[in-house]
Amino acid sequence: MCDTHRPDSIWVSQHALSIRGKRTKILKADLLALAEEMNIKNAEGIIHKINDVVFRWKEYAKTAGFGAALTDSIDQTLLHLE
Repeated sequence: MCDTHRPDSIWVSQHALSIRGKRTKILKADLLALAEEMNIKNAEGIIHKINDVVFRWKEYAKTAGFGAALTDSIDQTLLHLE
């Protein structure tokens, strides 16, 4: 596991990947617009599948033996798109 998010760091306080020019406050609408631009089929379904995995983060962290503080810290950095 490599979590590089540090809110106090200029280098890792935001996502490295930009979506339509945004590195923060990325919304589902941004992903859907990008998918349309890139002619990606079933974007809504793909986002739904990814969300299912992201929403289970705490379950995966527990299975891996992560402590509560680290689990919660990482959870706060994940995008939960609805």
